[in-house]
Amino acid sequence: MEESSRTELDSHANMPVVGRNAYIISETGRVADVNPFTPDYDSMMVPIVDAAVLYECPYDGQLYILVIRNALHVPSMQNNLLPPFVLREAGIRVKDTPKIQTIEPTEEDHSIYFPETDFRIPLSLWGMFSYFVTSKPTALQMMESEDVYLLTPSRMNPYCDSYATNEENMLDCEGNMIQRKDRVRILLSDIQEDVAMAASVQVSSAEAKAIDTCLETSGAAYDEEAHPCWEPIPRAADEISSVLAGVSPTLDDQILYGRLIEQADLGRFKASIGSTNASRSEYLVETVDDESSTDDDMSASESDEEEDLEELYERATQGKIDLDEIMVSAAHAGKPKGVDPSHLSKIWKIDLRTAERTLEVVSQSSKRTHDPKLSRNYGTNDRMLRYKRINEYFFMDTFFATKKAGKSSRGHTCCQLFVTDKGFIYVVPMKSKAEVLQAVKQFAKEIGVPDAIICDMAGEQTSHALKRFCQEIGTALRILEEGTPWANKAELYIGLIKEAVRKDMKESDCPLVFWDYCVERRARINNLTAKDIFKLHGTNAHTALTGEEGDISNLCQYKWYDWCYFRDQKQKLPFNREVLGRVLGPAKGEGNEMAQWILKANGKVIPRRSSRPLKVDEIHSVTEIKKRAIFDGLIERRWGTSINPPTQKDAEDAESLDDKEFEEYEDEDEPRRIVPDIEDSVDANGKLLNQMPAYDRILNSEVSLQLGENMTVGKVTKRAIGPDGTVAGTYDENPCLNTMIYEVEFPDGQSKAYAANVIAENMLTQVDSDGFSRTLMEAIVDYRKDEASAVPMTDKYLTTTSGQQRMRKTTVGWKLLVKWADDSESWIPLKDMKESERPSSLKHEA
Repeated sequence: MEESSRTELDSHANMPVVGRNAYIISETGRVADVNPFTPDYDSMMVPIVDAAVLYECPYDGQLYILVIRNALHVPSMQNNLLPPFVLREAGIRVKDTPKIQTIEPTEEDHSIYFPETDFRIPLSLWGMFSYFVTSKPTALQMMESEDVYLLTPSRMNPYCDSYATNEENMLDCEGNMIQRKDRVRILLSDIQEDVAMAASVQVSSAEAKAIDTCLETSGAAYDEEAHPCWEPIPRAADEISSVLAGVSPTLDDQILYGRLIEQADLGRFKASIGSTNASRSEYLVETVDDESSTDDDMSASESDEEEDLEELYERATQGKIDLDEIMVSAAHAGKPKGVDPSHLSKIWKIDLRTAERTLEVVSQSSKRTHDPKLSRNYGTNDRMLRYKRINEYFFMDTFFATKKAGKSSRGHTCCQLFVTDKGFIYVVPMKSKAEVLQAVKQFAKEIGVPDAIICDMAGEQTSHALKRFCQEIGTALRILEEGTPWANKAELYIGLIKEAVRKDMKESDCPLVFWDYCVERRARINNLTAKDIFKLHGTNAHTALTGEEGDISNLCQYKWYDWCYFRDQKQKLPFNREVLGRVLGPAKGEGNEMAQWILKANGKVIPRRSSRPLKVDEIHSVTEIKKRAIFDGLIERRWGTSINPPTQKDAEDAESLDDKEFEEYEDEDEPRRIVPDIEDSVDANGKLLNQMPAYDRILNSEVSLQLGENMTVGKVTKRAIGPDGTVAGTYDENPCLNTMIYEVEFPDGQSKAYAANVIAENMLTQVDSDGFSRTLMEAIVDYRKDEASAVPMTDKYLTTTSGQQRMRKTTVGWKLLVKWADDSESWIPLKDMKESERPSSLKHEA
């Protein structure tokens, strides 16, 4: 019989407390240091869990599941405690005033109300405490219940100062209520979280005393495994048992008991997977004669397996059978917990210390429940991404997969890679390099708009359409100097990504056609890994770019090309809905944030959010090993192996994209220009040579310099190269410390070398405080009047309302021909000249 308990409202508590009559959904891995009301008692560490209770409506008998997030778990307590303040923070209307103390009571008084579904829980009184009756739900009720309500918010800091500050801001200095539009509100996002303060959670004195009493008096364990009541006799002293065991194992009571326990476990296992096979043996416990198995039998068995595999593949390709019907789960998943550094180090292939630093700067807010049964799909709640502008420079380049391996399973042949100088990587798989514009659009939509995008002089990256798009979104497309591949930061990270993908594909024996999935997964891991780089200051590239804590919930459960079971909704009774598959990384643009790309036995890749890894017994099970071998055989016939790509017959349905690829120009006089894929040049100490900074502000700028006796406008084209083939000087963002030498090209075709400080000095003297350029005026040489808009002499006077005549003062229609210091001339309206060159234009105003 279910034990009922009271779920009471406690205004002195700042966190919910659940007892033994609550279903524990998952353990958060965190504990709270609970302090009593007096320092005379020692504090205790209480685990924080996510739990649920069952509420039965006393009027209609309907059952409801009430979920309590971030609650203190005290198994020895019978009742549960809920702070009304926390319930209201979750959007629930709590009226804890009893009806007996209300002047005109209604059914809305002394109740808990959920406005979204019009669901109300009436409260009762236990002495002076408000409560409602709950009980512990079973696993079946948790899975089958459709009415689930959240009582507490997912995140809350009970010691946040914003609550008290916002409450004080509700009244003015005279104690009157302030209008809503004039109130000053402080958001939780504006206050930095104090981890130490959040961990020191306190409860009331009554709760602390109850917890102490229960922990001292409680010593009995629950759900202990049953054991036989007799005490076994030592085997050396029991001659009868030794003789009986020599005749048959079933004649020994201890051996028989062990065999029966094993058979019962096997029966429960078969029942859990829906097995209806009855035992045809004469005895319940069988013995196996090892001598009955011969080499001929084993060779015949292996031959039969090969024939079965060929027949299975032919029937699957002809559409006669559905592979999902045989690739079903043989057991249930275990209860996953929060990822630990050792697990993260194993599946990400990073060292343990790096994994520990990574877990300190990321969160895992989305965790799977402890219930191992995939009887329903996981929830679809996730947060939408927001678009924003990025105060960073991004490098961009294209890298290709070899043509020998053919196209990927999605028809991709190359990838566009974007990277910052801090190591944040974003990749876009492409079918040809002509899709660079679409890749940049996707990058701007998903990541944001950077200050500048820096790339080399490849034709697909310098097209007019791409430049126009960059101008429309408000960013600059900076093109590096020809012949300086080391200046592009993307070249370095392309090599790092390629090496990581090669290792993943080799270790997992994954078919070559899935390289684009592996590239996307490796880019995400790179962004969330806390590397030992000075620019990151102990965090990772994702946090350094976005300012937000990265989340590894969809990356920390599976290795690359890892085995899994996923839930297939299309399967009908009696087929199992848990199907075997391979994980290819988080799905982007499909499902929710927890969805994974999963490879099915028929070679198709689908997104699924309801999946789980294999258990230990499934990994070592003979049946499961054979099932996985059949799976790999089918995939090999469809997509090839990690060494050999798929045959032309398997890939003939893919669309040819050779005609769409960008080809370099070549003719009889000019050969095709190909940038070799070489490593960066380094010196004896491993330091990069001729490495340009993220953005040279002097290159491609126009400046007026002394050329002979006159000042002439020239353009900075490139850096000067010394006799040894290296750049002259050292670049620095501070113009005073910049010792570089640049070549400036003038309109007459001359090119001369100037120092960086000379160029910077001339730039500063030719612009105003806002950065706009200005040219010295030499003289006003002529003027003219626009007869259509200028005021004629006959209308030079106007008559006021009092009858007086006054002369019109206007410059409309008059322009001046100005000669500048660089010998150029231009017509400037008189109204503009009057504001800039007042003394020179006074005589023209009349």
